Amino acid sequence: MRGVTSRPSGRTGGAGAILPSSRSSRESPRGSGTRASPSSVSSRPSWSSSCCGPTVRRCSISSRSRAERASRADGWVGCATIGRATGPPAANATARGGPVHTEHILDVTVFVDGEPVGHPDPVAGLEAARRDHGWVWVELADVEQIELDDVARTFGLGRLFVEDVLESGQRTKLERHGDQSFVVLHPATYDDDNDHVDFSELSLFVGPDFLVTVQRSGCGGVVDVRKRLRAARRLAELGPSGAAYAILDEVVDGYQHVAEGLALDIEEIDAAIDSRDGELAKRIYRLTGQVSKFLTVVTPLESMLTGMRRALVGGDPTLLADAGGVLRHVPTHEERSPLGDDDVEHRRAVLLDALFGDVLDHVIRLEGRLGNMRSVLDNALTLVSTLASQRATEITLVQADQTKKISSWAAIFAAPTIVTGIYGMNFTHMPELDWTWGYAGAWGLMVCLSVGLYIAFKRNNWL
Repeated sequence: MRGVTSRPSGRTGGAGAILPSSRSSRESPRGSGTRASPSSVSSRPSWSSSCCGPTVRRCSISSRSRAERASRADGWVGCATIGRATGPPAANATARGGPVHTEHILDVTVFVDGEPVGHPDPVAGLEAARRDHGWVWVELADVEQIELDDVARTFGLGRLFVEDVLESGQRTKLERHGDQSFVVLHPATYDDDNDHVDFSELSLFVGPDFLVTVQRSGCGGVVDVRKRLRAARRLAELGPSGAAYAILDEVVDGYQHVAEGLALDIEEIDAAIDSRDGELAKRIYRLTGQVSKFLTVVTPLESMLTGMRRALVGGDPTLLADAGGVLRHVPTHEERSPLGDDDVEHRRAVLLDALFGDVLDHVIRLEGRLGNMRSVLDNALTLVSTLASQRATEITLVQADQTKKISSWAAIFAAPTIVTGIYGMNFTHMPELDWTWGYAGAWGLMVCLSVGLYIAFKRNNWL
């Protein structure tokens, strides 16, 4: 189990993370713990907190070979003993720190009082954020295991969370460990030409004073969120949870565009429902599958956002905000929220609760809309199948009618054929050949048989 770091005192505490910490951790002194030299290799110095937690050992990250670190990454062997470290965040960060590979780091931004400051690497950004009571956002893309391990050691990320990031195909979820939250989202785009919803994967590590995002290829929207945060100081002042809200809001807005594309295609299907297009049923089936897949991504967001709001207010019903984010009821001393009596922190939590509630509202409406789409597509598929069966039945009836006509005419022509066949055998002793009226009688017989069969078939609607 990963060591639990204490929360720093400053603007990003409390509501700055999706999961608030206790008040005692905010009052812990900063800077306790002995800093280990990043250049040490063989001696592997250790540090311990002033409490009774186990010693956390570390070694230099840069001094080990790439292959050796990759082979040991799964268990964090040789570079950190994951225990119950109780030192303050700055000490833990120093113990875990070291050079970080930057090949797949898109951006490192420190926000202090809502103002963005760029930094070259995560370690410097984290140190600056904690020194100036701000928070840092590290953006990674298509990261490899060794690079993610470096970042994980710097920020003390949960090992199981890191493993989930390295394994693609994770479901939409929110998980918590200590003062960290791990979120997996799936931004979506719509390919209108192929009636296909394309999903990417975006992972978020949300801590008290940091946000680490890991995106896969084709994942868009994070750059827009970064620009939004840099332009909106008040949003950046909400800390990592404010950035997490902005990312969620951007992802859900993208879902709305995908839903619009699906709705237009469903309208096209509705207009062509009476056509005899043989590909229509295939298209309906394809869109039904895409809507169902979309629902599996959207549905978990409702419980996720509800959990985030519950974590912010601690389940306290007195922390309810109206549309403007103003408290309807200020809790009394006996009703005091778990967030503590810090007014700034309290207001931040209320505002975040309102923001997440707004996103939750959009998710619920989107979920209902997708459910209606699936119902419409199911009904359309049933109708198309019914119409196809009806057309098949009509074709069968027409074929049966044609078969009757063919059979009737075949029987009519068969009667004279039989008569002519009999009298065309040219036997010597055929008495009818000597009759005076034999020829006329043969014609009369053939005509009578043909006319009689025609009348019989006509009365039975075969002709």
